Amino acid sequence: MKRKYFLLYILSFFSKYYKQKYYTILYCKLIPNCAQSAVFKGKIQISDYMQIHIGANCIIDKNLKLNSEGGIYLADNSEVKKNNNYFSSDVKTMAHPSYSKQAQLLKPIFVENNNKKNNNTYNNDFLVASTGRSGSNTIADLLNKHPEISCTHEQYGSLTRLSTQYAHYYKNDEETIKELEFIFKKCTTQNSSKKIKGDSDQKYSNLIQLLYHINPKFKFIWLIRRADEFVASAFARRWFDDAEYAFPEHRHSPDTNSDFGFLNKYRVFYSIYRLNGNACGAFTAEEWNNMTCFERCCWYWYYWNQLIEKQFEHISASNKYFIKLEELNNDYKNIFKFLGVEPIDVNIEIKNKAQYTPYKSLNWNKQQIDAYNKWCAPGMKKWYGE
Repeated sequence: MKRKYFLLYILSFFSKYYKQKYYTILYCKLIPNCAQSAVFKGKIQISDYMQIHIGANCIIDKNLKLNSEGGIYLADNSEVKKNNNYFSSDVKTMAHPSYSKQAQLLKPIFVENNNKKNNNTYNNDFLVASTGRSGSNTIADLLNKHPEISCTHEQYGSLTRLSTQYAHYYKNDEETIKELEFIFKKCTTQNSSKKIKGDSDQKYSNLIQLLYHINPKFKFIWLIRRADEFVASAFARRWFDDAEYAFPEHRHSPDTNSDFGFLNKYRVFYSIYRLNGNACGAFTAEEWNNMTCFERCCWYWYYWNQLIEKQFEHISASNKYFIKLEELNNDYKNIFKFLGVEPIDVNIEIKNKAQYTPYKSLNWNKQQIDAYNKWCAPGMKKWYGE
């Protein structure tokens, strides 16, 4: 703990003023989506910092318990008084992949602002959609280097849950739109002073049409990576492994893990909300369970990109931009133009590099090559001309 914060902590035991100051600084740092103008009067309990959104000028009293796995949204200028506990889930913890089956039971909580002035602006001007493992962090870093652009990467933890709940038909359009309106409008959590603000996240990919509905001024960037490179990275990272779904048996495929050892604390949250081909209506339960981890990665690349393509058909030309990761180095200035800022020279750095060895196509067996050709070849022909 830094010296000045330690001093504030000590003083907080003797003064209400310093207690409020200390806990306001603490929680504004711990909660990714918290306006800097929010005020915390004392210590509170929060079960999931990623899924609570605290808007501008909110006042949060002490001695509160916020069970936020299902999402808690405090609109701008709202107030939460002590002893008003909020439970968005009856599940004690979402710390194990088996809880993915209980995700449909999570219910978000919305706290309005008692008729005070509403915010008429949105947290973001543009959004980057992709499959993940395709440069989403790299493009955010690139855009951030422009003096007029702020681009976060996976800023809204609630989207990881919401996108999957929507894909799995646990939430309908109306329920999803309500939550999106709180994320992007009613809870002002963007603290950047830059002119243009955006976020890059694979979870926007199935929500584009709904986002465009709530704000026709949103601009969307579709970032795509070659299928063979994506699959090599995603499979090596064990995306769609049986362990992510907590399948009780591993009888069908030699390429899945029989334990949860590779799922660290950070990873479990994303595994809980990994897309399930059966739940989203693409396969029967038997078909999905019998697919290998490798084949699921191949299917996902085409399915997720095709979802973006279909939604882009309903977006005006001036509000959408398609970019291949492999062409980013030569085309980034056109993205600046698309976002309405002056094109400048920036250095592109590869972010979120794999801390493991990608499973390159030279190592694929016949079964894996067949799976790739079945799911990815049509997309590679359509989007890459191969």
